Amino acid sequence: MNRFIRQEQIEGWDQSRIAGTTVAICGRGWISSLCVQALASMGFGKIIWLGRPDPECAVFDQWMLADSCPFPNTTLIEFPIENEYEAEMKSLLAFAQPDVLIDCTGDTGVSSLLEDFAQSAKIPLVQTDNASHPCLQILNGALLSDWSRELILPLAGKNEYSSTHALLRTPAPRTPFTIVIIGVGAIGTYAALGLARCGFRIIIFDFDRVEESNLNRQGFYAGLLGAAKSEACCRFIRWLMPESRIEHFNEAINENSASRLHSIAPDCLVSAVDNAKARLIIQTLSVHLRIPVVQAGTLTFGAECYTQQSEGPTLDEQMRGELSRAMSSESQRRQRPRQQSCGDRIYVVPGMVAGAMIVHRVCQISQYYRGLLPMLWRAGNSPIEQETW
Repeated sequence: MNRFIRQEQIEGWDQSRIAGTTVAICGRGWISSLCVQALASMGFGKIIWLGRPDPECAVFDQWMLADSCPFPNTTLIEFPIENEYEAEMKSLLAFAQPDVLIDCTGDTGVSSLLEDFAQSAKIPLVQTDNASHPCLQILNGALLSDWSRELILPLAGKNEYSSTHALLRTPAPRTPFTIVIIGVGAIGTYAALGLARCGFRIIIFDFDRVEESNLNRQGFYAGLLGAAKSEACCRFIRWLMPESRIEHFNEAINENSASRLHSIAPDCLVSAVDNAKARLIIQTLSVHLRIPVVQAGTLTFGAECYTQQSEGPTLDEQMRGELSRAMSSESQRRQRPRQQSCGDRIYVVPGMVAGAMIVHRVCQISQYYRGLLPMLWRAGNSPIEQETW
């Protein structure tokens, strides 16, 4: 099966145009690394990566740059030069002839050089702020890659993105704090990465296995077709961060899981599943255990995040009964003759944003925030918080 089949179903998506695009990224660090990973997941043909490697994400970078590249449709070329070598940087950019230029340097001098180069070469320049919080690094990497995609393949109804700056104010995490993540697919993988980098203890539950159609959104599983997602995610994060506290169970959460979860004694549940029945079960378990649950989901060009706390409405109430209605529809579909399907029309960015919003909310919960409202993201904007339930 074609790994891009899910995004190629999006109306107007032109994979050949994406494959024929060269992107140059200046700067190293988690934001640029996650941006590179997102662009490669979409299948951008060539990525030129300039800048001195950052030791903090060196293992992640080496995984992408290895001879056995996890993204076989992308040519990723590294030029590990220092920011102060402006003439060399200019020459490399002129040689690469990128279609889009991305600035992740956080260096005003280099940014000025890149602005001049982009203007003289008549190519678009995408810039972002530096951010040190894992949530904002995932979010900025996602927004940078999506704006780059929109410049080449305008689909989201925005001629110009309002910002690639994540406007969230994510608090520092409070530990010790234990999180159970249910589902490590397109959303849960990024939530797990961000939460592990925050220093939380994480327990993963997922019964699913890696399929090729997952890889345009779940690039961490490249080369692991057929593997259990829970184990693959856990092993990948441990490999990146040997000090991380993460465990996994290759099983589903169901109505009878309360005692199992009670023995783990989590402080928070994360619902990153893709069906309404499972979301309603997790909602009920949250009430039973008297702990909050953070749920996120995606649209083709959007993401949403809801938080259920003991003093507030349930997830289904916040969604005005949408979960109950969706569960009824799912039940009816299961009763019909089974038809082959490639799944929803989706690409990598909405899952990254949804994962980042989960990290944001969990960090707030760890610091005793209350009355957390639904969060929404639509392509072309930064995530926003609704004013009311």
